[in-house]
Amino acid sequence: MGEGSRVSAISRVVLIVVGMLLASPSANAATVFFDPDEYYAPEPYDVAARDLDDDGETDMIAVGGGAVTVRLGVGDGTFGDATETDLEGEANAELAVGDVDGDGDLDVAVADRFANGVFLLLGDGEGGLSEPERLATVNAIGDVAIGDFGGDDQTDLAVTGRSAEEVVPILQQADGTYVAGTGLAVPGDDPRTLATADLNGDGRRDLVTANIVSDDVSVFLQEASGFAAPATYDVGERPIDLTIADVDAVPGLDLVTADYDDSTVSILSGSPSGALSPRTVHATYSGPTAVAADDVNADGDSDLIVPAWDSGVVGLLLGDTGETFQSVLATSVGAFDSDWGLATAQLDGDGELDLLIPETGAGAVAVLLGDVLQLESTWLDFGLERAGTTIGDQLTVRNTGSGPIAPGSITIEEGGAWFSTGPNGCADITLQPRESCSAIVFFSAPMWTTGSFEGLLTVAGDDLSGERYALLTGSSILHGRLATSPKQLDLGHVPEGRRSAPKSVMVSNSGDTEITVGSVAMSDLATPDRFAVASDACTGQVLSPDESCAVTVRVEASTSLSKRVSASLRVKSADPGSSAITTLSAMIDRAIAPRQPGDSPTKVSNALHGVVNGPLGPVRALLGGARRLPGFRPPVGGRYAVRIVRGKTVLAKGAADVAASRGHRLRLRPTSHGRRALRRSRRLRVRLVASFTSQTTGRTYTRARVIVLRPKPR
Repeated sequence: MGEGSRVSAISRVVLIVVGMLLASPSANAATVFFDPDEYYAPEPYDVAARDLDDDGETDMIAVGGGAVTVRLGVGDGTFGDATETDLEGEANAELAVGDVDGDGDLDVAVADRFANGVFLLLGDGEGGLSEPERLATVNAIGDVAIGDFGGDDQTDLAVTGRSAEEVVPILQQADGTYVAGTGLAVPGDDPRTLATADLNGDGRRDLVTANIVSDDVSVFLQEASGFAAPATYDVGERPIDLTIADVDAVPGLDLVTADYDDSTVSILSGSPSGALSPRTVHATYSGPTAVAADDVNADGDSDLIVPAWDSGVVGLLLGDTGETFQSVLATSVGAFDSDWGLATAQLDGDGELDLLIPETGAGAVAVLLGDVLQLESTWLDFGLERAGTTIGDQLTVRNTGSGPIAPGSITIEEGGAWFSTGPNGCADITLQPRESCSAIVFFSAPMWTTGSFEGLLTVAGDDLSGERYALLTGSSILHGRLATSPKQLDLGHVPEGRRSAPKSVMVSNSGDTEITVGSVAMSDLATPDRFAVASDACTGQVLSPDESCAVTVRVEASTSLSKRVSASLRVKSADPGSSAITTLSAMIDRAIAPRQPGDSPTKVSNALHGVVNGPLGPVRALLGGARRLPGFRPPVGGRYAVRIVRGKTVLAKGAADVAASRGHRLRLRPTSHGRRALRRSRRLRVRLVASFTSQTTGRTYTRARVIVLRPKPR
């Protein structure tokens, strides 16, 4: 491999590690998936991986952009040309795949949100689908599931109605027609996601909804006479996706939710009776949009795959005997725009798990092929070592595929002056599935040189597709070593506009020779207007072994928001090689101004209520140009603003400074995003949000309403 390739390889490993440290709840990484390949599909919102043409290879089925897109799998991880079947709606939808009509061929059921209906597309066993047949109309439809929900051995459908907050069974009759059954009332708010399984082992399919506004799940157990009253269990904030699997050591199926706003995964442990235990919480990357359960690393324990929209990564929670989960970075896929779809399958015949993720904004489905040879760490950090010493660490290589594989050589590609390999238990062996081997890697800190050092380790073999890399880092320091105490210091609650009392941080020499304190300062991440060094008795001091000095710190509560702030105090030695950090935090308490005459929350809320619940003709006619909203008469002066939003996208907005007790008619102007959205949509479900910030107290009041926009006829 040439020099240019080596630079590219080490840069890529460095980028992965940096991204892991910035976004991950733990500093672990594993080579699990190769870089994604993208396949065109019109604005996909959901994806499934099933064998539609019965040839033994997994196919891709995606829905979104007003169509169901099918690509037949080749068997080597690639897919053929796309075949599209148009739907009534033009945008997002959800799908489920199963043999609905009992002919042995897989069919596709679609919950089309913009058409407010559930549709059935029958498969022909060769990869083709029939034209969609509308089975029922359900307003604000959410998700769809397939199963016997009537207790008559017929295959039925079930969908969620988000506005009516219900689950509607679509029951198949003896003559093959379908009838919408009585809706099952969901006690939670906004049942977006639906899943089905036999939770209590009685042979009947049960139903579970994830309710994204009330932050809970509702469980409907099916009995001989129908569905029992639902049980509700709390999960994290905004559970955007739901899966059912046995992921712990307790008998029974468990529920797992991806909690978008919390950046967590909630696990509700099941039991043979179908009852669930209170959730356990596991941190993951920022903005998880989906969750699936499978054995990723072939160790016999269930793992969780969690794509994260905000972080642009696919994270893993690796199970350990069903009791704990270790968070690792599976792969970085860059900025991707996904709703909450995810499918797992084995696409290339290597026995390793592969992923399909819809990228709505990119108009493609990302295919991530699993790697059969995994390094348990792609970064070996040896930390700070005294000059002239050598330390070793273990690198473990595991075969997670279904066949034997030879790891081949383990070599130091870069940094050979400081890093070396020792006993290599992976040389000249063949790993059977789930077997692992280990090699020892050494870091030798230079005798008279201080600083940080990097290297690159490669694992290569004749039967591997490409090389696997591990980044090696270590630092050499002289014998003196700085330390701070405490490592974490809370300055407590500080009122806005006030200064906290100084608190002390002790700086000591934990080494065995003298060391000079070079600098004491807030790190680059600190906000200078909040944290400061109040006194410094350390800079320039020569500390003997076990000798210490004191630094005091304080916080200036200058922020106008009530929030927790943090920074780092970094102490460095005069000679490069030793530093210590103490993390600082404080809670800024906002000063609330006294209420002024007429500054009544009730009066402000009533005034905003009149705006969002007034005549909406001007809002629905946005394509005709800027429109004035109903008058707003606040009891005090302040800032008045109105927005029309869809998800995180602002479609129209307007704002003005207003005076007390005067009527104000605000001009609302569509944004470029709004004009494009209205032009390509028949109906657009949005939120009208009106807000007012009082100039006397700074308090903000907000009222909102969900409405449906229709573009102006052309």
